[in-house]
Amino acid sequence: QKAAAVNHPLAPLELGLAYMRGDGVARDPVTGAALYRKAAEEGNDDGAQLRLGLCYYSGLGVPKDFEKATNWFRQAALQGNEAAQYNLGICYRKGDGVPQDPSRALHWLSKAASHGHIDAKCELAAMFFQGQGGSVVPSVGHAVKLLEEAIAKGCALAGYNLGRKYVFGEDGVPVDKVRGVQVLRMVAEKGLPEAQWCLADCLL
Repeated sequence: QKAAAVNHPLAPLELGLAYMRGDGVARDPVTGAALYRKAAEEGNDDGAQLRLGLCYYSGLGVPKDFEKATNWFRQAALQGNEAAQYNLGICYRKGDGVPQDPSRALHWLSKAASHGHIDAKCELAAMFFQGQGGSVVPSVGHAVKLLEEAIAKGCALAGYNLGRKYVFGEDGVPVDKVRGVQVLRMVAEKGLPEAQWCLADCLL
């Protein structure tokens, strides 16, 4: 607690994490969120801004407030925080705290994906498979490329989704049962039940 009183931008964030986790102190999300705010406002720390946004998004330690969540995500995103860029993109995609806006969702998710954020790649792939009116033109090739990139980074869910599409030709993906089974086997070995069931069906 004394560390939080010291004028050091990282001290409140570190102490806030401790209170959120109950690491060396009694777990107290309200105090944790207050310390995140201190770091976010006084230190302009993008990690604290992201975490405070997540608190408001989920209602952890503060009342749930999507608008405040997106405001904090935006501040961190503008500093290049890839997780904040992803979360801001999701807010624009869903219309949480901001008007639903596929073009802005595409903008922020693309930024996060360009930094290697795996979930952003998967979310973008879904957008390109489906298309989003005039904002996102459907592109099966680009969607598949994004999922393959996520698979290369070890994302089991991306492997399951793309493996199914290869096997069954879903969402316009050309049927490639060899690649589909290869991908499904890879993620099934990691213990993903959905992939194990799908692989079993393919091998019957």
